[in-house]
Amino acid sequence: VVFELILMVLALYRAADYWRTSAGLQGYILVKVVVQDQAFYFILVITCCVAKIAEFAYPSSTVFLIFSGTIGSATLLCVLGSRMMFHLKEVGETLAMMAQVTRRS
Repeated sequence: VVFELILMVLALYRAADYWRTSAGLQGYILVKVVVQDQAFYFILVITCCVAKIAEFAYPSSTVFLIFSGTIGSATLLCVLGSRMMFHLKEVGETLAMMAQVTRRS
């Protein structure tokens, strides 16, 4: 969790730096996507940790076992990490196509 917190703080710091130097994050679409995905991922990592803590705190409760089995799994975090990469790739390809259209015009 400490590693993800450090990554989140660094991403927010860089986004704030870009925000100050430009008019928002309009020109920095990739930075905006990275910060949004990083924040979403961080929230889900914290949720997974809370689910695992709840599983140990209430081992006899069926609701917590079902909740921690789905939300607290490491597989979910792997899928979300892959989703972040695909989202970044899609935005990059869209920006590249927009740049080609702009150059042709």
